[in-house]
Amino acid sequence: AYVGGLSMGGMIAMRFALKYPQRLRALLLCDTGPGLQGPHRHWFDALYGSAQNLIRTEGVGSWLKRVWPVLAQTFPPQGQLPGGVRRHLEGLERMSPDGFLGGAQALREQDNVLERLSEIRVPTLIIVGDADLLLADSRAMQQRIAGNQRRSMRATCSALRCGSSKV
Repeated sequence: AYVGGLSMGGMIAMRFALKYPQRLRALLLCDTGPGLQGPHRHWFDALYGSAQNLIRTEGVGSWLKRVWPVLAQTFPPQGQLPGGVRRHLEGLERMSPDGFLGGAQALREQDNVLERLSEIRVPTLIIVGDADLLLADSRAMQQRIAGNQRRSMRATCSALRCGSSKV
């Protein structure tokens, strides 16, 4: 199989590669990491802990509106986001609280597989934005997966933000 994933999907793809190496022919990992670790883990835990009650009582959309000023320090104004990113955010706003919090809990519970990535023996392409929060994680992944290639998207790219880019 040719397996790839973006963000949490990339985390799942890595775990598939480790669990079923005989089924894998190639791996594509986009804007992802091997698991929450270090400052990402502390930030995510604090955000998750403080957001649960608000999300359950007022919904995901209300929570996104409150955290957008913090995100806007890294991302362009919502009106300048590409259409696909805006549609993704609109979908998140309509997401059920249980679905959103369940996905966040699954992300928190994933084991960090960084030290196991040397077990992956298939051609692997790692794509990450040069402004992505996961840039350091992608470099660490690149060091451990033999025969891989890492491509950084240039200009204004991160998991939620892409403008004019060059590969």
